[in-house]
Amino acid sequence: MIYYMLEPLELLAHLPQSERRYYRLSSGGILTAEVMSSGQQQVVDILSTDPMDYMNSEYSPGKVLKLQYE
Repeated sequence: MIYYMLEPLELLAHLPQSERRYYRLSSGGILTAEVMSSGQQQVVDILSTDPMDYMNSEYSPGKVLKLQYE
């Protein structure tokens, strides 16, 4: 695969990246979330072999999660 870009790849490597956290789902899948400034997290990606994980609207990419610690 070939990518044609206006910016050199070296410039993209130095962009600031937000902190990401990984959570294990009950089905065995992995949910990736980016930490936001207000203590919330935004779903970035799901990696799972269970189709129901992708159907769950709580795990849809872009969804903002507020985690509660017990």
